[in-house]
Amino acid sequence: MKNDPQNDFHGAKVSLISGQSVLTLLRDDSTAIPFPDMWDFPGGGREGDETPQDCVLRELFEEFGLRISANDLIYQASRDGVLAGQPKIWFFGAVLDRLDPSQIKFGNEGQR
Repeated sequence: MKNDPQNDFHGAKVSLISGQSVLTLLRDDSTAIPFPDMWDFPGGGREGDETPQDCVLRELFEEFGLRISANDLIYQASRDGVLAGQPKIWFFGAVLDRLDPSQIKFGNEGQR
C-alpha cells in the first residue's frame, strides 16, 4: 500500500526491558557504519517490503537470537530519521517477564 504511513521508513529499534535490565548492543567499531563503537538498542535497517514490526522482530533475532511476537510490542512511535535525508525510524517497546542471558545468541553484528 503506497499511501500507508508505515511504508516510508528507514528502520526500526526496540527497547526491550526485562526486570531491571534493558537489552543493548555495542555497535561494531568500524568507520563504515554510522555511530561506530556506541551502545544501541536492537534494530536496524528495513529489508524489502517489511513492515516496521517485521523489521524490528527480524533484527532482534539476527542480533540476539531472540524471538518475540508482534503482540509483545507494547509501544510504538515513529520519529524523523537521525541522518540527513533519512526517512523516519520506528521505535518499539517490549517487556519480557524474564530474559535469561543464556538465551542470547549473538549474530555477526556488534561487539557484545
